Amino acid sequence: FNIYQDWNNYKEKFSKNDAIQGDYTWILIGPNTIPQKNPALPPPGIGRMNCIAFHPTNYNVMWAGSAFGGIWKTENGGQDWQVLINSEFMSIGITDIAVSKSNPNILYAGTGDADAAGFMGQMFCFSIGIIKSTDGGATWQQTNFKANLNNRLLISRVLVHPDDPNLVFAATSEATNGVIKSTDGGN
Repeated sequence: FNIYQDWNNYKEKFSKNDAIQGDYTWILIGPNTIPQKNPALPPPGIGRMNCIAFHPTNYNVMWAGSAFGGIWKTENGGQDWQVLINSEFMSIGITDIAVSKSNPNILYAGTGDADAAGFMGQMFCFSIGIIKSTDGGATWQQTNFKANLNNRLLISRVLVHPDDPNLVFAATSEATNGVIKSTDGGN
């Protein structure tokens, strides 16, 4: 294959998308208040979101995964958000969320914070595996793809087949597993 031609095709495709996207305006909806600084701690932030996932037919419903604050859901296009993680996973990091297109009540989430692990190297960046919800995110259970923090597992991406919510793929750190696959919904 011709790498140079592929690169030119890629650039052409995305330059067209940039022209289309250039017609849209982004609006800050918050948060926009930075917490008060404690002099004993490093400079604060307002948090970091790692991912966002959309309901396949209702664009007002979205789920967001935070670096150290679990999974959040909005049902009104981002005006209001509620935290969805049960007490077992209270302040866990979430790297990715996959929503089943054939049954949007089924969600899978890659735990941990793969985005921070490269430069922070802290134990809280690592994953405990993949968690699953069958009720739109109201409750979560750990699948059988489990790890403990000492395994140093990182999950970068989770995908669910559009027609089969039991067929799930995850991209993990090469040192631990590489690409994994479940054909039975994480069992």
